Amino acid sequence: MPKTLNFVIIGCGRIASRHAEQIRHYGKLLAVCDPDKENASRLATAQGCPSYPSLDELLERGNTPDIMVICSPNGLHASHCLTALERGCHVLCEKPFALNAADCDKVILAAEKQQLVLQIVQSYRYNPAVILVREALLAGRLGAVRGFQLNCLWNRDDQYYRGSKWKGSRDLDGGILFTQFSHFIDLLPWFFGDAKRIMGFTCNTQHHQSIQFEDMGAALLEFKGGVSGSLFYTINSFLRNLEGSLTLLGDRGTVRIGGEYCNELVYQQIEGLPLKVPGTAPVAPYPPSNHHLIYRDFMQAVAAKEPDYRNARESLQTVALTERIYRASGRKWKIY
Repeated sequence: MPKTLNFVIIGCGRIASRHAEQIRHYGKLLAVCDPDKENASRLATAQGCPSYPSLDELLERGNTPDIMVICSPNGLHASHCLTALERGCHVLCEKPFALNAADCDKVILAAEKQQLVLQIVQSYRYNPAVILVREALLAGRLGAVRGFQLNCLWNRDDQYYRGSKWKGSRDLDGGILFTQFSHFIDLLPWFFGDAKRIMGFTCNTQHHQSIQFEDMGAALLEFKGGVSGSLFYTINSFLRNLEGSLTLLGDRGTVRIGGEYCNELVYQQIEGLPLKVPGTAPVAPYPPSNHHLIYRDFMQAVAAKEPDYRNARESLQTVALTERIYRASGRKWKIY
């Protein structure tokens, strides 16, 4: 009989429950850990497994997982990934990969050395509307694309930050491009490749006492392939998220992916036949759930025992672009 795969989840915030749901289809959840005892106890009780206050204690108690799922605060992702790989575990890590590209590179090298599967959650790539537009872009259906506009207009109020011990901190959160908008930033290099030039601006207009970084920003980006465009991002939308949209302007067509999570094809004017989305993208309160597809691909890689690090390298590229946007904005580690 096939071996039952053993999992552990590191970090028991909201997204961890989505991973627990998928783990039931593929193996056994041995344990969870989180220094927040309430979060850890809640998830452990729901899943019928023990909880621990730290990864070290979890491992000291004899838990020997095949797979570690990293859902801890952003600033701990790299160190937790390295610990997992050193223990011989395959790794599925929530976004962002890390808070700097150098740490991402260390993790990839460790995974390659051990020949273990390393995958980062980039869930918007699975949105049907995103897939459709990228395929049209690669096929040249939009012609020469010269312009884009990326809008990330969400709401995160003071209560959101005050209810967390790490969100809003410079060391563990990193900023709204890492925590709220990493999936959106990820689409830019996936669509356009490497950036050539960036100009940026950030400010903190409402959250002066709650967070140690910006609550809104803007950037102009030029990519090496000749595509230029703008990014505007904020967590100051009144009461609720407004939109997450990406518009592409080509000489044979214009398309716009929208909705809250770039999960709807909201506009198209294309020479020839229009694009057709196969079905409707699933929409959940937080966020669109593509984790079943992510686990499908991750578990196929584990079963094949032939790790492919393209996903990890592309996730490093996303982190590097985020770093560059912040550097171009003259961002400092202080409250603005």
